Amino acid sequence: MLKNYIKTIGIALGMLAGTMLLAVFAMQHFSEDSGKQKMQEAIRTSAYSNLDRAARVTERELWLDKAGFEEDFAKAVDVGSGSVSFDYIDEPSKVDGFTQTKAIKVRCKGYTATSIVEVSDE
Repeated sequence: MLKNYIKTIGIALGMLAGTMLLAVFAMQHFSEDSGKQKMQEAIRTSAYSNLDRAARVTERELWLDKAGFEEDFAKAVDVGSGSVSFDYIDEPSKVDGFTQTKAIKVRCKGYTATSIVEVSDE
């Protein structure tokens, strides 16, 4: 009779431990996804707010004020003292001597976020 109680308690404790382990894993995964999503949103909003809207920009080209972008991104993500690296994927513009930005890759706080930035026909 006592064997059944010990067995039942052991199974219950095992199930409780498994449930707790699953909950911790799910919370960690959610936290990581939230961090990446926050960075991608910050890339898009910072890029859009730092567009070079000069008259020389041709249709569907995105010219970016990179210094302003990096400053706005740092404010949006609250980088603090962490290191941040920005990689811009540029290609030549239709205007000689200029480049247009196609995508931005940011590494910050152990996360890497990449976002394609584009403007629609205006």
